[in-house]
Amino acid sequence: MFIDAHAHIYQNNVEEVLAEAKDALVDFVICPASDFDSINQTLEIANSSDMVYACIGFHPQDAQQFENGGEQFLIEHAKNKKVVAIGEIGLDYHFGGEDKQLQKRVFERQIQIASKLNLPIVVHIRDAMDDALEILQKNAKILKGGVVHCFSGEGQDAQKIMQLGLDFTIGGVLTFKNAGHLREVVKNIPLDRIMLETDSPYLAPEPYRGKINSPKNVVLVAQKLAEIKGENIENIAKITSKNVKRVFKI
Repeated sequence: MFIDAHAHIYQNNVEEVLAEAKDALVDFVICPASDFDSINQTLEIANSSDMVYACIGFHPQDAQQFENGGEQFLIEHAKNKKVVAIGEIGLDYHFGGEDKQLQKRVFERQIQIASKLNLPIVVHIRDAMDDALEILQKNAKILKGGVVHCFSGEGQDAQKIMQLGLDFTIGGVLTFKNAGHLREVVKNIPLDRIMLETDSPYLAPEPYRGKINSPKNVVLVAQKLAEIKGENIENIAKITSKNVKRVFKI
């Protein structure tokens, strides 16, 4: 199974977290970074474990760092053999007061970097679907695949994303009692376009909602997806893992 976990969840307990993941039959972890510090930390973890791969980029909330030396930093560190994608990159208008033009500029530039490096992208979109889709469509010809992580859009958004050749990662929100609409959208997304994630340490699935999330909890997301799709969990694990290996070339 695929799962992603932000680097800081591993501080001081890398071995424990990975051991728990193995016990839950997780095959490997893709660990995303979002700024200078987390890129360094993520690569340190990935380089020390056969189970962990890195996804590095500048999150929209850290877009200013990209323009303050981050671009060349990213290009150089993306050459590491454990890097399988550029991300999380994208747009986030959730808190208000964001410099939207800065976010758009940095998002597009990182798409271009990923293309030149022949790497897929991991896209973060929060309260910015229309602008994000516009940028992705503008750059459609250079995309090398990738995913929209923690997808929470409408059915029509999902169709546009698939037309771009991008897939989806689905996390703990799928299990929330108030996520009926998301479950309906996911029901209509082909299984060969879906991957599983936790977004650790955030978005812990039921019955752990509100607590610190962990890679081992990806099994609970798989169980809910199996229920929605009318599949057994073994088939869900097999197909979603195959999707990860295809997109991230693992």
